[in-house]
Amino acid sequence: MRVAALGYETVHPAIDAVAFSSDQSILDYDAVIWDPSRLVADYRDAYTRGDDDSDAPLLSVAASTRLLQDVRRRRREFARFLERGRIIIIDPPQPALLRVHIIEDVVDFNALEALPQRLPVSAPPPDGTVVFRGGHPFRAFAERVPARSRARAAFERFPGAPLFFAGRRDVVVGGYLYRHPGHLVFLPLPEARGKAVDDALLALLARLAGAGANLDLPDWSADYLVPGERAARDTLNALLTEQDALSDRLEETRRKLRQAEQLKAVIAGAGAVFVAAIAASFQALGAIVLPALLSDDSVAIEDGERFFVAVAIDGAAEADAVERLEDRLDRFRDSFHSEAKGVVVHSRGQPPPSGGVDGELAARLAAAGHVYLTGTDLLHLATAADSGESVLDKIHAATGRPAGILL
Repeated sequence: MRVAALGYETVHPAIDAVAFSSDQSILDYDAVIWDPSRLVADYRDAYTRGDDDSDAPLLSVAASTRLLQDVRRRRREFARFLERGRIIIIDPPQPALLRVHIIEDVVDFNALEALPQRLPVSAPPPDGTVVFRGGHPFRAFAERVPARSRARAAFERFPGAPLFFAGRRDVVVGGYLYRHPGHLVFLPLPEARGKAVDDALLALLARLAGAGANLDLPDWSADYLVPGERAARDTLNALLTEQDALSDRLEETRRKLRQAEQLKAVIAGAGAVFVAAIAASFQALGAIVLPALLSDDSVAIEDGERFFVAVAIDGAAEADAVERLEDRLDRFRDSFHSEAKGVVVHSRGQPPPSGGVDGELAARLAAAGHVYLTGTDLLHLATAADSGESVLDKIHAATGRPAGILL
C-alpha cells in the first residue's frame, strides 16, 4: 500500500511526504494521511497575525489566491480519490484555521472545504476531554494511540459513524464516513507523534483495506453491471443530490442566522464584536467596509466616491470620543483620501429603549461637523426596507444625530 502524508509530519520510510501546495498528485497513492493545520506553516511567508491573539493568521491577497486555487485542485483530487475506493485519514483542524482575502472582504477559511463533502465544524467544548467510543478496527488503533487530549474542532452534524467525543456524548470530534466507494476517517491525533503513531496508522489502513475498504477495481469493470447495480447507483446519485441540496439549504440558513446575529450585535455587542457589527450594518446598506484599517475600534467605509470613518463607542460616553474620531479621520486623510465623513456609533450594550441617546455627545459631534448614531439607530437603518443608498446620502449630509431617517 502506498501512503501519502499531506501536511502530516513523518519520517517513516513507508509514508511519502507531499506538500498540500505542491503540484504532486495524490492519485498515485492508495491512502492519504492529511493534517490541515500544517497549512499555516506552508504559507508562513505570506501571512500576518492580528493584534488579537484569538484572530487566525491573515494571508496576503496573493497567498489567499494561491491557497484557494490549491484547495480547488485538491478538492477535485480528493473526489477522484474517493471515487476509486481509497482511504483518507484526517486530523480535524480548528474551524477558522486561517483568514483569507476574497475580493473586498476578509473571511475565515475552513480547511475541510477542500473535501468534496461539506462538513460544518465549530469550536469544541472548552473543557471537553476527547474519549473514544467505537468498535474495530478503530478500537485497536485507539488502544495503541491516545487521542488528542483536547479536540480542535467539533462537527455540527456528522453524517457517518461517530467515534470520538468531547464534553458530552453528542459532541462529535472524530468519526468514520463511508463516501461510496471511498472512506473518510477523522482522527484527533496526539500532538506528540513519531514511529509509534505512524505504525498504528499504517496498521489501521491495512485493516481497512483488508476489510474491503480499498476496493480499487479497474475502470473497465464499470461497463459490466451485476443485477441491481444500476438501480442502486441511480438511487445513490439521487440521494447524494438531495444531500448536497439539503447541505446548501442548511448552510444558507446558517448564513442568514449568522448575519442576523451580527446585526443584533450592534446593540448587544462590545469590543471587537461591536466593531464587526458596525461593519456588517454598513455592508447591509451597500457600502464596502474595511475594518481595522486605521485602528481596532474603527471601520473605513467606501461608498462610490465618498468615504466614511466610523468609530465605535461602547459603554458610557467617553470624554475623548470626538478626539478619537478626529484622530482616525486624520490618519485616513493622510494615507488614503483627502475627504471623509466622521461617524460615531454609540452603544451601551443594553436592550432598547434603555440605551437612550447621549445628547451632550451628539451636540459635540454636531459642532465638529460629525455624525452621531446609537447602536439602535444603525440597526434600524440596516434592516429597514428600501434603505439602500438614500440612507448613506442622508448620513453623509447630516451632522449630529440625523433627523428624518431614524425611529
